[in-house]
Amino acid sequence: MSVRVLDIFFVDGLKVVFRCGLALLLTMKEQFLSRDLEGMLNLAEKEAPKFFAKDPDLLIQKAYKLVTISDSKYESYCILNES
Repeated sequence: MSVRVLDIFFVDGLKVVFRCGLALLLTMKEQFLSRDLEGMLNLAEKEAPKFFAKDPDLLIQKAYKLVTISDSKYESYCILNES
């Protein structure tokens, strides 16, 4: 899965990382919300990769289907985080 993200990174830049992160949160929203902080970390580090390993293209598909963000909106998020 990380190889696919890296391939797209070379084409789309950092935006793909942002999209995949949001897609992960949107896809597993209920699981994240039902846990404490330690459980959320465990879900993100151990369980989510196993979930997406079954179909490696699933995260990429969801990232581009669920997450729509314009270049200007994305750039405004990046500028806010640099401050």
